Amino acid sequence: MSDAIGLTTVPVPAPAAAIDVVGDMGLQRLGAFLQAALDRMGNTAWRTRGGGSTRNVVEHVFYNNPELLFDDQRLPALYLWRSTYRPQRFTDGDIKITSRVTLYWIREPAQPEHEAVRAPFEHSVNLMIDRALFRERDPAWVVSGDTDALAATQGSHLPTWIGASQILKAEANELRLTQTINDADGERQMPFLGLATGIDLEEYSVWDPTLNTYAAALDLELRQSGRHAGDIYEPDGNVVIFRGEALRRSGVSVTR
Repeated sequence: MSDAIGLTTVPVPAPAAAIDVVGDMGLQRLGAFLQAALDRMGNTAWRTRGGGSTRNVVEHVFYNNPELLFDDQRLPALYLWRSTYRPQRFTDGDIKITSRVTLYWIREPAQPEHEAVRAPFEHSVNLMIDRALFRERDPAWVVSGDTDALAATQGSHLPTWIGASQILKAEANELRLTQTINDADGERQMPFLGLATGIDLEEYSVWDPTLNTYAAALDLELRQSGRHAGDIYEPDGNVVIFRGEALRRSGVSVTR
């Protein structure tokens, strides 16, 4: 067993496949979930008025900031990456990590008359993301091997499969991303339009119990509402060390 924050284990294992996001399987599954949900809910409208008869709302998913690396030939696309990372010691035995995942949906450039038709669709993309994250499932996204009784008809449970205890969407804004393009006309600045939003993920630590270095004569576990909330150790038989804030909370039980 390894220590973990959400789905990210430490030491970090080698990716199982070449397409895997190294060190962040939770982010990769979030991207796959959003792609499946947006295509299912939006393809009919997008193909009628925006993207052509065979194009998906999301053709590609990238896990980096497009200001660092951008592919103007692979659109429409989702770009998502962890842009902030705030650790908080929940108890001495638990760490909570709140990450902001920045999300861009970038559509293909078009002539002004076509842009006028496509622009309102950004509102629909935003609403579809809201709905998918609120429902935490989509029928188009089923993880292989999921034994959940609801998975076959409603999709896999997103928080379970990305290792998050809470998923909250942030406000959304119109996106205008200017990139330097080299083509037959030479080098020029081109704006790419779309939607910018964010998703806040809360993830908790899972520590390997076999790596506990305390040689305690007394070892008590504190639990609150069935969840591990801290520990009490008596290392030398004389000094009692209280770990965690659980003792100052109501409803805490002590088990030996």
